[in-house]
Amino acid sequence: PVRLSHVLAERDALGSVDSRFILKLTETYQDKNFIYFLTDVLLGGDMIEYLTKVTTLDVAATKFYIANVAIGLSHLHKAGFVHRDLKPENLLIGADGYVKICDLGLARRLPVMKKLPDGKYDYQTKSYTICGSPDFLPPELLLNRGCDHHADWWAVGCMVHEMLFAKSAFDAGGDLRGLYIKVCKIGLRNLSLEDELDAQWAEENPEPSALMAALLCPEDDRIEDIDGIKDQPCMSDIDWEGLNDHSVPAPMVPVISAKEDVSNFNPEAEISGVDWANLEEFTGDDSWCSDF
Repeated sequence: PVRLSHVLAERDALGSVDSRFILKLTETYQDKNFIYFLTDVLLGGDMIEYLTKVTTLDVAATKFYIANVAIGLSHLHKAGFVHRDLKPENLLIGADGYVKICDLGLARRLPVMKKLPDGKYDYQTKSYTICGSPDFLPPELLLNRGCDHHADWWAVGCMVHEMLFAKSAFDAGGDLRGLYIKVCKIGLRNLSLEDELDAQWAEENPEPSALMAALLCPEDDRIEDIDGIKDQPCMSDIDWEGLNDHSVPAPMVPVISAKEDVSNFNPEAEISGVDWANLEEFTGDDSWCSDF
């Protein structure tokens, strides 16, 4: 089942990466009904909730958060994983205002050696599964060319645009098909980000525009690692060492009144409709999680 594979993928990925910019998994547990992940406590809410409150960010704040994500991504990719679902909802804000990448249920090891039914092995360097959030899917996936770590950097470009403008880089007025057509045109080199950006804003903000253009472009031309981010003029004033040791002040420090304060999260996101007091004991096959 898909959900089981997501749980296993999340445990595998979180357990393989040790980074201050990725949610830390300390231990897993289980009882008769549930599996539990013991992780960091990050009470600052998620980035989408913060963006909902402030609508847009200035360039300086956007650069800070994108630098956080770039460091986390570099650690994830070095461990051999592609996230495949990067978006503001999957960035948690800590008490110091720094963000951590979370929700690795769609993470995939790439490249990977897979055993085929005939006993032979296939070295897979890309994934062809359509997964993730519509506004963040890269052109190579929509064009059935498969995706690898480049897809995560496309998602970073999408997040830059959403932080600055509170909308998708290729927004088509809510028309998903129209959005996909634009994204595919990027992959086919029939459209560029410059065609979509407000000309006056791009002229007044050449460096952020260039950063987005270097991320939201065909796979072969796209930034593919943190060095590509660091080389962008827009990011030249980032104190990377200071970010690594969390000595650079964050643009926003969340208000957290107590260690149980969850007010920075959307209350509607809580699990509802479950009668916790009268749950029937699970009687299915739980062998898949026997080592949790």
